[in-house]
Amino acid sequence: MKYDATIVGGGLVGLTIGLLLSRIGMRVAIIEQEAPCLQWEPNSVDLRCLAINRFSSEILKKINIWDTLSPLQLSPYTVMEVWEEATQAKITFNALDIYESELGHIIENRMLIKALWEAVSQDSGITLYVPAIIDTIRTSPQNTLLTLESGQSIEAPLLIGADGARSIVRTYCNIAVNEQDYEQMALVTTAQVELPHAKTARQRFLNDGILAFLPLVRPHLCSIVWSTSIENAEHLLQMEGDEFCQTLGQRFEFCLGRIEKISQRMCFHLKSLQATTYIGERIALMGDSAHVVHPFAGQGANLGFYDVGILADCIQKFYNQGSDIGSHLLLREYERKCKSHNTTVMRTLQLFKEIFAAKNPLLVQLRSLGILGIDKSLFLKKQIMLKAMGLSEHANFF
Repeated sequence: MKYDATIVGGGLVGLTIGLLLSRIGMRVAIIEQEAPCLQWEPNSVDLRCLAINRFSSEILKKINIWDTLSPLQLSPYTVMEVWEEATQAKITFNALDIYESELGHIIENRMLIKALWEAVSQDSGITLYVPAIIDTIRTSPQNTLLTLESGQSIEAPLLIGADGARSIVRTYCNIAVNEQDYEQMALVTTAQVELPHAKTARQRFLNDGILAFLPLVRPHLCSIVWSTSIENAEHLLQMEGDEFCQTLGQRFEFCLGRIEKISQRMCFHLKSLQATTYIGERIALMGDSAHVVHPFAGQGANLGFYDVGILADCIQKFYNQGSDIGSHLLLREYERKCKSHNTTVMRTLQLFKEIFAAKNPLLVQLRSLGILGIDKSLFLKKQIMLKAMGLSEHANFF
């Protein structure tokens, strides 16, 4: 079977780039090992929630996904509060300061996957191969050829690897990665709190980790992401429910009153990853296949959508001109724009993490003064908010 592009990976990034390419008239194949679960218990909440910035939401609008997500699925946050345990220094970001209605949205991962999967299933320009396991990948100066274990062969001038941190496509290309183990785990759960969250995202830098309360659709429900040492995470995981609620409330200074109830808890290991190159012969890597970041700033999904927007823009220009969409010229343009942007974001996040992890009394005092100084500077806060929303560099991208 011949297509204009083959996408390996049916997650957020793979489905979104597939829909964008189909919208410009391309024939697309998406290969995924297994279909996602699209049904769940009523009133349950996905432990994995995403922070979606403006740039990402604009991409979802282009493929008519954003408007299908009802107010019961999207939780806007208008304020973000960040403070530290050591000195109580605090920064508050408010959407009103940049004349915006919100800073971003929190959405359950499964809700977005379901909307994307249903759209892809109904798109006549996309062929889904699921369940499907790749047997071989071959590339030539003219084409890419995938053979599945089922015996089917799929040919296209461009292969997109959107198959996660353990990317098969990246492995085939022998692309090395720079990897850092944070020696931490993130504990995630959902908490019912006494006081309404007031559409405010809150994050506290603890002496031994980072604790975030993200507002969900229901006013007394928050998604919790607690990054801490492996030993402490395992200890928190084994606590009885009441003891954990009390501990969680204490470490968050009971900002939202008592923690009345929590859902199940789950932990995952924290690492960062950056591919040394995002491209190979007729191959482009994107999303977690190319980069993985610490979750404390909520930029993981947004970096993936950034890749999608840039690659789709590059492909559309070449496709409309009748040029080769798998050419090295196109792929280099994509890598140049994305890798420089993503590297800057990743280094900034790493710097912030190291600054807040510092325990030297002098550094702690300097950090406190810096936080207070930024909080008093409306100009600096505006620049940070615009950058986090994806508006500072690409205000006219769409």
